[in-house]
Amino acid sequence: MDQGTQPGGSQLNAGDCIPLTDAQAEKWLGTRYAVQAGQAFGESVELVLDGPLQAQALAQAFDTVVARHQVLAMAFTEDGLHQRYQPPCQARLECLDLSDSPDPEPDWLQQRTLRMLAPFDPAEPPLLRATLFVFSPQHARLLLVAHHLILDGWSLRLTLQELSAEYALRIGQDARAPLPAMPWADYVARERGIRDGEEGRRCLAYWQSVYAELPEPLRLPVDAPRGAELDFRSGHVQLELAAERWDALRGAARRAGTTRFSLLLSAYCVLMQRLSGQTDLVCGVPFAGAAAAGGHARVVGDTDNTLPLRIRLQPGQPLQALVAQVHQAMQEAAAHQHISLGRIVQHLPLRREPGRMLLVENLVNLAPAMRRLAFGPVQARLEAPPRQHSAWELVFLWNPGPDGVTLNIHHAVPLYSQATVQRWGQAYLRILDALVDDAQATPASVQLVGPRALADFAWVNDAPPPCLADEQPGWTLTQMLEAACQRHAGSIAVRSGAGALDYRALELRSRQLAGALLRAGVRRGERIGVSLPRGVDMLLAVLGILRAGAAYVPLDPAFPESRLVYMADHAGLSRILMDTQAPLPAALAQGRTLLDVAALLDGPEPAGALPHPSPEALAYVLYTSGSTGRPKGVRITHGNLANFLCSMRDQPGFAAADVLCAATTLSFDIAALELYLPLISGGQLVIADDAEHRDPAALCRLITRHQCTVFQTTPSMLALMADVGQLEVFEGLRMLVGGEALPAALAQRVCALGCDLWNLYGPTETTVWSSLHPVRPGQAQVPLGRPIAQTRLYLLDALRQPLLPGAIGEIWIGGAGVADGYLDAPELTAERFLPDPFAGGQARMYRTGDLGRRVGDALLFQGRADDQIKLRGYRIEPGEIEAAALQVAGVRECVAVVRRDPGDDEVLVLYAAARQGAEATLADTLRKALGVALPAYMRPHHVRVLEALPKTPNGKIDRRALPAPGALPAPPPAAAAADQAPRSALEADLQQRWSRLLGGALPGRDEDFFTLGGHSLLAVRLFADLARDYGVELPLAALIAHPTIAGLAQALQQAATSAAPGQPPRLAVPLRAGMRRPALFLVHAVGGNVLNYLPLLNGLPPDQPVYGLQARGLQGPELPLSSIDDMADLYMRDIRLLQPQGPYLLGGGSMGGIIALEIARRLRAAGNEVGLLVMLDTRAPGVLPASLHWHALASALRHPDRLALRLRFRLRAAWQALRRWRSASTAPETELRLRRVEQAHRRALRDYRPRRYAGGVTLLRSGEGASWDATLGWQGWVDGEVLVHRLPGTHEDFIEQPEAARSLRACLDAALRSSTRA
Repeated sequence: MDQGTQPGGSQLNAGDCIPLTDAQAEKWLGTRYAVQAGQAFGESVELVLDGPLQAQALAQAFDTVVARHQVLAMAFTEDGLHQRYQPPCQARLECLDLSDSPDPEPDWLQQRTLRMLAPFDPAEPPLLRATLFVFSPQHARLLLVAHHLILDGWSLRLTLQELSAEYALRIGQDARAPLPAMPWADYVARERGIRDGEEGRRCLAYWQSVYAELPEPLRLPVDAPRGAELDFRSGHVQLELAAERWDALRGAARRAGTTRFSLLLSAYCVLMQRLSGQTDLVCGVPFAGAAAAGGHARVVGDTDNTLPLRIRLQPGQPLQALVAQVHQAMQEAAAHQHISLGRIVQHLPLRREPGRMLLVENLVNLAPAMRRLAFGPVQARLEAPPRQHSAWELVFLWNPGPDGVTLNIHHAVPLYSQATVQRWGQAYLRILDALVDDAQATPASVQLVGPRALADFAWVNDAPPPCLADEQPGWTLTQMLEAACQRHAGSIAVRSGAGALDYRALELRSRQLAGALLRAGVRRGERIGVSLPRGVDMLLAVLGILRAGAAYVPLDPAFPESRLVYMADHAGLSRILMDTQAPLPAALAQGRTLLDVAALLDGPEPAGALPHPSPEALAYVLYTSGSTGRPKGVRITHGNLANFLCSMRDQPGFAAADVLCAATTLSFDIAALELYLPLISGGQLVIADDAEHRDPAALCRLITRHQCTVFQTTPSMLALMADVGQLEVFEGLRMLVGGEALPAALAQRVCALGCDLWNLYGPTETTVWSSLHPVRPGQAQVPLGRPIAQTRLYLLDALRQPLLPGAIGEIWIGGAGVADGYLDAPELTAERFLPDPFAGGQARMYRTGDLGRRVGDALLFQGRADDQIKLRGYRIEPGEIEAAALQVAGVRECVAVVRRDPGDDEVLVLYAAARQGAEATLADTLRKALGVALPAYMRPHHVRVLEALPKTPNGKIDRRALPAPGALPAPPPAAAAADQAPRSALEADLQQRWSRLLGGALPGRDEDFFTLGGHSLLAVRLFADLARDYGVELPLAALIAHPTIAGLAQALQQAATSAAPGQPPRLAVPLRAGMRRPALFLVHAVGGNVLNYLPLLNGLPPDQPVYGLQARGLQGPELPLSSIDDMADLYMRDIRLLQPQGPYLLGGGSMGGIIALEIARRLRAAGNEVGLLVMLDTRAPGVLPASLHWHALASALRHPDRLALRLRFRLRAAWQALRRWRSASTAPETELRLRRVEQAHRRALRDYRPRRYAGGVTLLRSGEGASWDATLGWQGWVDGEVLVHRLPGTHEDFIEQPEAARSLRACLDAALRSSTRA
């Protein structure tokens, strides 16, 4: 029969084209993705034939079958729009005789694999291969391989049935001839008619309603990170199901009034929920009824539709209810099956993720049962060859046969190991057993594994931490502190700013404060508030409270007044330790006794021994964000704290030679490590002050200045420190990082800088850190690590049962660090702190709400089980922000979420819907209100007002549908005066840049960058963008001089103009404007910049003009000067342009003092008055006396425990210098410019030939070093008087001390009085 004219069918002539079905079009497009994708769209079956097979008869039967079906002669056009009919079908049965091979099986496997992997070209038929492997006259295998464009799994089985019937006819057996086949052209026309008609529209509308609220992609635990591109390589696991269990499933289905497939699909849903923790699941299910629905069961082609079944299950619902739910979903899908998956996806606003399929990634399929195929006397058995490639990540394929049932699980090889999938398959079969045998079971209660060893789901460290030789087990912090003070009495214990205490003084002063508290009536266990600036007194305050047997409650002065009042009231505080120089808010102070720390420290030392609190006694209460809108207080005991500190002293380790830089606010729990770990170890503590602890550049300087060996921070601050460019600070530094997830890329970046990096994990409720992991170069993922001493980590499911290996579950923490619950919150305590069934006795464990997964022996963080946010190391409950926002008039509803900004930083965004009439001003109103109500770390970076918040069908706010902050139009300027609008295109551009950078409304042209929340890191980004877009590079000092849009626009224009040939830019940067007094000119140090002089402005009169003389070469193409004399000549030109007559007030720090002296020499020689020449810790030229070196050596020998440490830092500095030299050729342009300037200046100092100076010098010097000569050698170089002011601090930081600014003002006033009298 001519295959173009089948009975009742459409006429097709050779060369005729018909369109593709939707399913074919999707597969054709998929084959274009990559070679692997083409191989993924192959279908194959294999028949095992045992008996006297007649190969020639089989070949004839095959030719008859392929001639019957139009689709087997189709070729597909290059554009994928049509399929062309090209009869006759060229597919032929290939016979491969392996009977002569002594071991034919390897040859068969090799040849089968080659035929399955050989790609089809859709434009070149045939797209079908048939190979007969003959092993012996009594044994053969028939392999059919086809492209999915022409045959699906259903059609392949129909083809085999027709083949068996045709073969039986040819060998003289009685057989019924196959039914006439429906022409493929008719099927295509019918399918397109349905798609474009009312039925197609009805089906589409149904699926759009099912996915009106989009689900999250399935987050299964993977064995390797997901790549950026799809990878179609596939492996498989085969499991057998006993025939009686298969029959039992059928019986269970009948009793439930459902189908066996509904049970198979329900078990799959339970498995996915248990593995991922998700309850909203999508699964692909192929429907082969498209052909059968029209009464044409014999159509052969690509006829199945994969439909995306959506199942929302509840872990606690009965399995029977789930089966009914799945069955209902199957019935509804069957009633709306006349649509392809691609068409559904096309009409949904799905978000693409790299390396992921859209909507459906997994498939469950039950192959149609086939009667035993009759090939005459030959016994035939159907097998499914293992797939090498698959379009799906997971396929659960059931193959029932006459002799049993097999489950083939095909899995994406790059994501899942065979061992993992094997375990999942066994768990799947256990769920099926529960569906048959346990009517009371729920998805959460099904036992997926047999009895588990503790090590399979827990990380246990029950060993107590080691004690030092003079300590005893069970000691608390106060006892360990007393022992350390005796052991290290003469060593420095703590530094902060200009203050420092050795251990002897620390013990005395903390004892004095404790005694004063006891005399004031403080009781054991009493809670006392602490509200002090960062510094030594803050440390003494908390130590004094603990040594008095009381507990402290941090009251961060930066917190809003309302929050502080709530915390003080809730904690029942009647006393607060404070500093009279930093008064408390009136509402906080009212009704409470305020104790001035300075006054308490003036009291006598207590006569008797101080009380030692027991391990059960309360040490402190820390308030964390609360989901109810109010913060909750965590009770930490002395036993909790002591176990933690001793464990951390052991690992990562802290020794007497170590120096720790403390930068964490007292109200953040990790401050406990910083304040107490160095002290119990005999090390040194360096406390960053309130100006330093949030400034990454200042922290880098502080670490370098004090040669710190240990630093604790969050990943967010670590990234900022790495970005400021002072990379040498990381070399050899032990970095303890935690508080939020540590990105692997950041970890590897920091490891490469030579630091000893540790990832730490733990919530406040389990005492700072509960686990730790040393990060090593090359790690693709950063685990949470092993538990610290006497600590257990469990990974449990929703019913607190052990998890299936590799599944995602909730992290619970038990052991000695578990806190004493929440203060005065018994219900919340009972909800989060539960008995530990795995430890027994009175042990408790804490529910963290963090999700984790075990990979090998490592515990990996997998996000949160709720909406809680971890940002910059702080734990934030969105509900608390939302509750504060809802108190603002005009807010109808709101939601707080974390989003990534264009700079890839995580930011907090508040979305609000306004009440009618409040839309225009609500954003500004919210910012002001939340600025008062919330602490800084909880204030949204962006506030966006929408007409309405997006909702899910059940009325909840749809967080996933919220627009990105940058996708919303910037709010218009809020009721700003007309003169605040931009006056030029440049100002308008700057306005937009500021708005994006600062995350607020469009600022006015005269608003201050720093007042709006800008800081130096944002200024760096702003200037880098301006340099890229305008080709003009400004120093950061320009933003200090011009902190407004109007001023910065003018500075940009002037800089662009001055860049013309012959017009070099001025080097005098105005740090403060003024007219009434002569200007002070401060010359740069060796680095060339003048920003370091900004702290001096705080102590000078408001009308005192100050200019900084920055180095040439910091901006633009100019080369730096390499001669002190050339610098003095050039800078004097700018000085005289700005101030033609004296008296001149000159100064400079370090090298800048020498340049200032040369400028003064030139001005005096020209007959000008030099009213002041001030040196800021500048040493005189020449070699320092040898006695200084002997002094340094003697100092080192007095502290032998520090000698090795200092040598280590010297070696580190040398190594850093070598690295800078080697990397100079590849450094960014800005960094190269800075290095060129510094190198040129060092050459200038080296070549400088000093001469005596006829005038006098004022020397403001630091307190360190050079005790042999108070004038730092200047008395031998000047004819006049050397006035010396010795100030606190070191060479690196004494300018930042308030005493330096006050001394400078006194010098200026004296110089001006002297000039007036003259």
